[in-house]
Amino acid sequence: MKHIYIILLSILFFISACSFDEDVSSPVMPADFEFSLTYGTYGKQKVDTF
Repeated sequence: MKHIYIILLSILFFISACSFDEDVSSPVMPADFEFSLTYGTYGKQKVDTF
């Protein structure tokens, strides 16, 4: 009985991960998408999207 639950759960995960919508993986980036982020010890790491 436990094996049936494992098989059904894996099938459910597989089906829920599949998508037929092609635009999900590449959304359009807005024109005002700009930010700067510093983190880490003394702010040495930086993420900058300008």
